[in-house]
Amino acid sequence: MQSLLSGDTLPEVWDRIKRTVPISMINSCKLWPAVTAFSFTFITPQYRSIFAGFIAIGWQTYLSYLNRKAEVAEAAERAGSDGGAKREVVRQKDTRKIEA
Repeated sequence: MQSLLSGDTLPEVWDRIKRTVPISMINSCKLWPAVTAFSFTFITPQYRSIFAGFIAIGWQTYLSYLNRKAEVAEAAERAGSDGGAKREVVRQKDTRKIEA
């Protein structure tokens, strides 16, 4: 959804989904059962939601990392497929800023 709202096209969004969702689902199945088992075993009931909330902050950070990693990979693929023309334009713009 973040990609769609930031202006990516539907094929770009679909590519991002294919890059990030499978790995995040696999890692979710590794993390959350362990968190739940730990919570029910060692955390008293009144603190379980707080504990899960802290773990969820880390999980959301991880999902943001996956999204950013996919974004960088897509940008690298695009830069490689157009022969580096975009990199040269960016380099020229940066040079102009430095000169000014």
